[in-house]
Amino acid sequence: MKDLNLLPQEYQGKSPAGHWFVLFLILCLSVWPIVNYGFLKPLRTRSEKKQMLASARAQTGQPSVLEKDYEQQQAKLEEWQDRISAFHEMEEEAPQSWRNRCDVLMDSLPHGVSIQEITCDGTTVVVSGSSPDEVLLAEYLRNLKDSGFFSEVRMERILYRDNKEVAFHLYLYGILDFRKTKEETS
Repeated sequence: MKDLNLLPQEYQGKSPAGHWFVLFLILCLSVWPIVNYGFLKPLRTRSEKKQMLASARAQTGQPSVLEKDYEQQQAKLEEWQDRISAFHEMEEEAPQSWRNRCDVLMDSLPHGVSIQEITCDGTTVVVSGSSPDEVLLAEYLRNLKDSGFFSEVRMERILYRDNKEVAFHLYLYGILDFRKTKEETS
């Protein structure tokens, strides 16, 4: 059998290639959204989520501003608590400490030597007084050195008066532990 082709001569030998091209173009355009939204977009989204997760993990590894502020406030609170406890301790021991200091100064005092003024600036005690002569004053100085409550005892000023009386200023440096009792030092 012979193929009958009723088309005019110019169209009889051509194949329908244009139809295939259009069909191929429609097929490509329909595959592109499937590839884009089914494969490429989920890959991009997954990589963005991984980056966000990595940055979130990096941020949680470092202390936040609130945590740093909390730590600073906690350190200040501890410092203030230490100061308050030091004040409480000074308040509780202050009368006994001053009593021990006065006891040492008075017990070391030879007969005839008198004290007019005692001042203290924390680590130094200044004792002003008078003595009938320099021998008793030297004995008082020796007694204070031997007491063991001061790291250094110095005679800073001596003033001789008309009746052989001696006015003096003693500087007692490096106040040691006055919480010791008399029994502990003996």
